Amino acid sequence: MKDMASAGYQQQIRIVLLDIIGTISPLSFSQRLRKDFSLHGNDYLSTNRVFKYQVERLRERLRLGTNEETVGFVSSELEKKNKEPEYMELCGIVNMDGFEKGRLAPEFYEDVKKRLETWKADKRLFYTLSNISDAAQEKILREAGLELLVDWCCDTMNAGSKESPEAYQYVAQIGRVEPKNMVYLCDNPQELDAAKAAGCPTVQVIREGDLPAKSPYDMVVRSFDQIDLNQLDERLRKEEMK
Repeated sequence: MKDMASAGYQQQIRIVLLDIIGTISPLSFSQRLRKDFSLHGNDYLSTNRVFKYQVERLRERLRLGTNEETVGFVSSELEKKNKEPEYMELCGIVNMDGFEKGRLAPEFYEDVKKRLETWKADKRLFYTLSNISDAAQEKILREAGLELLVDWCCDTMNAGSKESPEAYQYVAQIGRVEPKNMVYLCDNPQELDAAKAAGCPTVQVIREGDLPAKSPYDMVVRSFDQIDLNQLDERLRKEEMK
């Protein structure tokens, strides 16, 4: 950092926006969350009155008669990768109970925490954007001991689809930065394309499979250890000066 500062280094990236499933957590973690909802959703939602309104509202919209039918329908839709915000919110409610009772435990790639700590020392902010409800995200981060590293959690109930540029513009507006000052780290090309269309720098994190020969993104990496945000800062600064 000292050398870059003496060379006139300026920090361009103020916010690091993190995708969760497939980027900082393995895809198998999502499967466990869905399974927990399918197995325990009916019992929990039938006995917990706190979430009665959410369940009844969804049940009426779907024109289903019972909680069991609602959980069964939502489970089948989640298995089809239908990530409608109301379905994800209901799943997150049950998953939080799963963490409380020990049915679930957070799963993160080993490189994540150490790298976030390093970047945090550079005074950067960390947000998450996920189909998982914001409350469930916060619970997962607390269970993993990462809550002090992440400044804000956002879900698609608030931001909209992650395949829409508007979602990233919304997050940047919340963070009071221009999209060009918020980098999105994700595995999903459709989401990265949307973030890029919004004006964000993008880093594709490919945990499994082959790396592409060419990429439209600013970086393509296998782990967070390969991401150099200072280097990205410098590249963006030079591009801005052209």
